[in-house]
Amino acid sequence: MFNSFKKLSGMISNLIDYLKGSRMRGEKFKKRPYKSLGEELEELTKQKP
Repeated sequence: MFNSFKKLSGMISNLIDYLKGSRMRGEKFKKRPYKSLGEELEELTKQKP
């Protein structure tokens, strides 16, 4: 069982290293357009028909 976890740990480590070097980017890295506090509040208080 220890060897299985050791192998899995190595695989996860390699995946992380690969992803760090890749050009893929997720939601975290997408820049969202800036909204003022008023715009945010207006959007949150809109009632959907």
